This record gives sequence, structure tokens and C-alpha cells, in this order.
Amino acid sequence: MTLQLMPLTDEDLQTARNQSTGMPGVETAALVPAFVAERAAQMLQAGVAAAWARPFYILRPGDLLAVGSCGFKQAPQQRRVEIGYAVLAAHQGQGFATAAVAALLRLAFLSGEPA
Repeated sequence: MTLQLMPLTDEDLQTARNQSTGMPGVETAALVPAFVAERAAQMLQAGVAAAWARPFYILRPGDLLAVGSCGFKQAPQQRRVEIGYAVLAAHQGQGFATAAVAALLRLAFLSGEPA
């Protein structure tokens, strides 16, 4: 499966940061938890490159529906990088997490970060 990752905009990050985690019906908060958006905003403010700081929406092939989110938890250190991902319950078990991890790995390897 080939899917698209779309980075969150500054507006998306701000919206996610302002949502309480238990608020039903708020799509951005469901896709990107407030603590993830807060961490991303802090990293961006500290000058971490957007590719490592900004979370991505996981977009379903075909209709580009956002079915989850993923991203790097920090910039690479000693050739290692930690990732995080989540897929909405209605879309789990369909290979989206596996495809998102593969896409993040491609981004990491293509980044040109020094070995």
C-alpha cells in the first residue's frame, strides 16, 4: 500500500494544542493528541527542522481521508530516531500503520542526516 503523509500546518498544530484530549467529535484532536502537538510546537520553536518536528497526517489512498497521524519524536541522534504513530479505531487492521512506518523510514533515510 502506498499512502501519503501530509505535514500538519501551523494552524493544525495550534488547533490540536488547544483541544482537550477527551473532547468527542474533534477530528484534529482525535488524529493528533494535544501532547504531540505541544511537543512539535516546542521543537519547532527551538529550531528543530520541520521534517523532524512536525507530525504528519496519514492519508488513505484514493480519497485522501486522514486516518491517523505519525511522526518523529525528535531529530536523529547517533543514527537513530524514534517514531510515533496512531490510526483511528475505524481504520485499524488495514495496513495503514505499517505503511506509515515504511514512509517515515523512507523519509529518515532520504534526509541526508550524517551517519
